[in-house]
Amino acid sequence: MSPVELGLRRAFLALVVASALGACLELALSGHTETRVQLVPFGLAALGTLCAVGVWFSPSKNMLRGLQGAMTVVALGGLFGIWEHLEHNYAFEAEIRPAASTIELVTQAIFGASPALAPGMFLVMAAMGFAAAWRHPAGVD
Repeated sequence: MSPVELGLRRAFLALVVASALGACLELALSGHTETRVQLVPFGLAALGTLCAVGVWFSPSKNMLRGLQGAMTVVALGGLFGIWEHLEHNYAFEAEIRPAASTIELVTQAIFGASPALAPGMFLVMAAMGFAAAWRHPAGVD
C-alpha cells in the first residue's frame, strides 16, 4: 500500500472516530438521554469507534469485514433515527394542529423540533468507514 493510500484510509478511520465522538458530545449536551431509544446513537458511535480503531491497528480481512458490518449497522441506525425524528415531529404537529392537511403536517415534521436530518451524520460516518475498507489490500472482496 502506498503512503498516500495508507494516509487516506487512516484519515477516513480518524473521521469515523471524530464523528462518533462529536455526535456523542452533542447528544449528551442536548440531553438526548431521556429514553432507551435516545441511547441508540451512543451505541452506534461506540460500535463505529471500536471497529475503526481495530482496523487502524490491525487491518486484517476479519477486522475489515467487521468494519463493513458495523458500518451497515451504523447506516441502518442513521435511517432509523431519521424516521424516529420525523415520526415524533409529525405526531407533535398532528396533536397541536388536528385540522391541518397531511401535506402541512409532513412539511412541519421535516422542519420540526427534532432535527430530521441530524441522524444522517451516521450515514456519513458509515460512508467514511466503507471508504476506508474499499478495495483494501488486506483482502476484503
